Amino acid sequence: MNTSSGRVLVLALALLLNLPAAGAETRDKARMTDPDTISAFCPVKSPGQLCTHGTADLLKLEGVKREQWIAAVRRYNKQVQDGQARILEEARGILTPEQTTLVKSFFDPASAKP
Repeated sequence: MNTSSGRVLVLALALLLNLPAAGAETRDKARMTDPDTISAFCPVKSPGQLCTHGTADLLKLEGVKREQWIAAVRRYNKQVQDGQARILEEARGILTPEQTTLVKSFFDPASAKP
């Protein structure tokens, strides 16, 4: 195989392997902007965290109330993140490294998708 056809083959393979990811990203963006499919939970946030703008949209908030709500959700999300860090810290003395890795996966946004 000459280098030109090898490059084309590598490029084609890279594009094919990236298609599912591109489709998922498009679906996630559509879900976050389509009023019929807006979710309180963002696909890019850790499980348990709320989508700031998505929840404001679901609640049909505008102006000052929208900004207040978004600020409150950000504080809540920080508490969730802090709680996840605390449980992982406590897990060190309770769980094996393998079990701790499994618990960490609970907080991975990708693991929360159906």
